[in-house]
Amino acid sequence: MRIFRHFTDLPPQARQCVVALGNFDGVHHGHQHVIRTAGSIAHDLGVPHTVMTFEPHPRLLFNPDHPPFRLTSLRTKAHCIESLGVDSLFVLHFDRAFSSLSAEDFVSRVLCDALGVRHVVTGYDFVFGHGRKGNPDLLFHMAGKGGGRRATMRTNGRARACPLQAMF
Repeated sequence: MRIFRHFTDLPPQARQCVVALGNFDGVHHGHQHVIRTAGSIAHDLGVPHTVMTFEPHPRLLFNPDHPPFRLTSLRTKAHCIESLGVDSLFVLHFDRAFSSLSAEDFVSRVLCDALGVRHVVTGYDFVFGHGRKGNPDLLFHMAGKGGGRRATMRTNGRARACPLQAMF
């Protein structure tokens, strides 16, 4: 598994991917299901299987006096993710500048322009972007814009553990 700490000037083999998007602290069964769902789609499409996470944990930036309880270190998280057959891990630095990026700009600039994502898979409760305004509904909406894009949802039958996916 290749680890990237940036999303610019990527090699072709890291682009046109299916990305599982989230913090994935602990890489528990729900996280594994999201990551495996992305892997299954990537395999079917013949494209790279990618995970994107953020470091340090966003809560540390917004509440520095009460650092978040961490279940796993970044090193342990990376090993767990690698064991799930992931091709690339993007660990994006979460700082004030990054946190000011709107949800729409994150999707447009990072996911679409930089990674050229084919699918995004995330948990039902994942939020992103400035003010936590991005969520699976926004991904569906943005995936539905433009020629040939459509949004889909896959559930494993349990409402609280369904990975949501948007196809770009």
